[in-house]
Order: sequence, then structure tokens, then C-alpha cells
Amino acid sequence: MTKKEGRFIRLGEILENSCSRLGVDQDLRQYKIQKVWSQVVGGPIAAISQVAGVKGQTLFVEVSDPIWLQELHFLQDQILEKLRGFPEGEKISRLFFRVGNMDGEAAASPVRSSRPAFPLTAGEIQEIESLSGQISDPETANLIRGLLVKGYSVVRRGKQ
Repeated sequence: MTKKEGRFIRLGEILENSCSRLGVDQDLRQYKIQKVWSQVVGGPIAAISQVAGVKGQTLFVEVSDPIWLQELHFLQDQILEKLRGFPEGEKISRLFFRVGNMDGEAAASPVRSSRPAFPLTAGEIQEIESLSGQISDPETANLIRGLLVKGYSVVRRGKQ
């Protein structure tokens, strides 16, 4: 332990400050949330989804199939509530779902799309978040977010 101004500093506090200074705090948050994801959403949903990233107060989740993506949009408020019950998820206020590569886990999904997934670029995600973030009603914002994601996928499919 290090003594600073007459008090001992916890090792965890030192590590948290170091992670922040090194710029790996988002990666650490993502890792911690990944560890509790199956407890938050349950086994069946954990089998078709995975934590893809954390940026600020937004958690990005990849889903194996567009049908599941739509279902998770309906469950978003419940997922957020459960996630905030864990210390790792206390600061998460938004979920962003996208169809993505599940690193082999998608094969476990009982429902699969016949179309290939086209992951969004960081710029597209930022634009979608910016546009949908202006809508005060969460349900409408999620609907618009889903439509924009689908729109980008259609445009991408047309370019392939």
C-alpha cells in the first residue's frame, strides 16, 4: 500500500486511476460487463448476444439475428434495469443493439438470418446515436435507431 496525505490508498483505487490514465478504462468496463452479461440477460439471450463495446454511458451489444435484435429492443428497459443492479453496469444508460459476428456463437442461435451481417462503421454508429439521441421518447428513439441500422444495412448490401 502507498501512503498519501496520512491515509492508505486501496490497490483497486490505484489500478482504476492507472487504467484511466492509460486509456484502457473502457476496455476494463467492457470486460467486467462481459463477465456478468449472462447473469443480466439469462442463458438463452446470452447465447445469441454478446457485449461488443462500451463508450461513455452506452453499451454496444451484437446480436446474431435481426429478429433477436428487434426482440431485444423491446426488452431494453428490463435489461438496463438488471444491468444497473451490478456495479459494472451502474453507469450504463443506453443500449445499442446491432447484428454482428458472434465469433462462432451465432451457430447456437435457433433463429438465423439468411442474409450476411454488415457491421456498422464507427461513423455510422455515431450518426445513428446523434440522430436518435435527439428524440426524448425512449421507445420512439429505439424504433428510429432500429430503422437507421436497417437502412445502413440495406445501403451496404446494395454496394456489395
